[in-house]
Amino acid sequence: MKIRNETLLSGHNKRLIPALLILGGAYYLLNRPYKYAFYYYCLIWFCSNFSARIGWNHITYKRKNGTFPIIPRLFWYPYYLTVRIYLSVFRLRHKSQPVVSTIMENKLYLSGWLNDKELLPEELKKSKHYHIVDMTNEFPRIIMDNTKYTNVPCWDGTMPKYDEFKNAVISVSSSFEKIPIIIMCAHGRGRSFTFLVACLLYLKQFDTIEECFDFVYEKRPIVKFHPEGLKLLEKFQLEIC
Repeated sequence: MKIRNETLLSGHNKRLIPALLILGGAYYLLNRPYKYAFYYYCLIWFCSNFSARIGWNHITYKRKNGTFPIIPRLFWYPYYLTVRIYLSVFRLRHKSQPVVSTIMENKLYLSGWLNDKELLPEELKKSKHYHIVDMTNEFPRIIMDNTKYTNVPCWDGTMPKYDEFKNAVISVSSSFEKIPIIIMCAHGRGRSFTFLVACLLYLKQFDTIEECFDFVYEKRPIVKFHPEGLKLLEKFQLEIC
């Protein structure tokens, strides 16, 4: 079985390309009164690209409870706005794919950003007893009344530092037999998928990364590994499993 591996564009390159286009637009508008807005927009995209490349996942200052302080939220606003627009377009393109996919009923779920409780599966809508694992550093927590919440922040197209990733997997896996676990990122296909596979390996549900991929892909066909995520999993499997 061949694992689909995103090798053409990683997340930080996806930010670099629009930043260059925006910079070109700003140069074109050099003598226009609103040029500084374009300059600032371009600066924010370059900052996100640089931060992603060097692993500054906590630079958005997302709190452990999933909220943002006001100053970082204002500073990064152009980036937040753009990723939300892209998220809307992504969901329109994948209308047939639910935001939340059931991987193991009442145990494991893989999800995009949960911006509305109505997106939850029926068995969870009326419940407060579930554990949300949030792999984003760019989206705020919306559902605040659930039992447990864990934030493992990282940029789109990247992964957390290995020790942070390993400790979070071990900690979250302790909830497996107690309450349902919802693992989410922006689209529910890269960061969250990598974390889910690590949990499946750690819980001895499967023996190999390939078996985990096949199992999850059957339930959520949009999943994929970023090269960085796959390397992280291979290291995790050797050390822990």
